[in-house]
Amino acid sequence: MSLVIYNPAKPKSELVRDYSVIGLIQLSALVYGLYAVAESRPAYIVFVKDRLEVVTAIDFDSEDFAEASDPYNQISWLGPRRVCVEYPTDPEERNELVFSAVSGKDIQLFPKYYRGCKSGELEAKVYPAQQLKSIAQLKSYNFVEGFPTGDFTWLPVKHRFGAWVEVYPEGDVSKGYFVDINPFE
Repeated sequence: MSLVIYNPAKPKSELVRDYSVIGLIQLSALVYGLYAVAESRPAYIVFVKDRLEVVTAIDFDSEDFAEASDPYNQISWLGPRRVCVEYPTDPEERNELVFSAVSGKDIQLFPKYYRGCKSGELEAKVYPAQQLKSIAQLKSYNFVEGFPTGDFTWLPVKHRFGAWVEVYPEGDVSKGYFVDINPFE
């Protein structure tokens, strides 16, 4: 755009004004882009029953954080936090949660149910390597970058654009990494 508006015959004040408008447009686009990235960043990786759910910052309602306990009452700027959920024991609250889930807002979107994961909680629900290898054979996923070899376990990971798997080499949850395989197809 700078080359398009440049004309040596233009007065200097007009060129400054034109370049200022271009700079303002570019700065506005940068601010909007940063805002969009901040709003869509992963906030939590929530373990729910037998899968991981990636929840982004924009998925939350601000009033949900008012009911959550510290440190789950805010979103981290340093990357997503891994948490587990504690299902309510009150029957009325459980019913409200079921009706909320039917309308599209399940437990992973309520920070008041978040808690730290207990030792061995994820390991107790992982799937064996053979199951992912079977899926890979059916769907020709054997050539996906990062496809695990050797002994491993895995969990499905759901996110707003589909699903992946998180692979745990030799069953070690602390060494998990994501692989772009949809186990639900």
